[in-house]
Amino acid sequence: MLNFVKINRPHLLRYFSELFFNHVKVRLPLDYLSNVYTYLIYNTTNNKIVGGYAIIYKPPFRFIDLLPQHIKSEQSFLTKSLDDFYEVNGFFVEDSSFTFDILEKLLSTILCLEKKYLLLFYDLNNKKIHNTWQKNLNPILIYSGQPNTEADNLKSHKNIYFGYVKQENIKKFLEKVQARKAQFVP
Repeated sequence: MLNFVKINRPHLLRYFSELFFNHVKVRLPLDYLSNVYTYLIYNTTNNKIVGGYAIIYKPPFRFIDLLPQHIKSEQSFLTKSLDDFYEVNGFFVEDSSFTFDILEKLLSTILCLEKKYLLLFYDLNNKKIHNTWQKNLNPILIYSGQPNTEADNLKSHKNIYFGYVKQENIKKFLEKVQARKAQFVP
């Protein structure tokens, strides 16, 4: 059984940041995590934290900092109001614990935000993530290539994908996840 625990206390946010760093080798600053929805995923069967994620529902967005300056200049919406956007960052799950329940909860939570677009960023070297997001979310590409080398915490990212996803595509993906999950329920 999984329990999704929303956290906001500084010591828990530090713990989340450390767990994420141990999985992805990218450090998320506490000030970035303090005004967002941050969740730890707790397995009540074995009393273990098995994952987590943060939903950033208002600017500034860290993903935009990873874009080269010329791309930011070319994309006019990146310099205007970003109130219709959000990003999910800090997503990690122990491989053996990944389930449709986790994906369903994440997608359901972000659909409740009533925003129009998800900013999507990932390391192109992670083929599993790339294939999953491309196949199921139909993202609109903004940039693919080397990240802004002046941005912090980029030691693990050599080749990035940055785009956005329309909210209706997330809803369709959630429906697919729920249908797939229903196939496995006895």
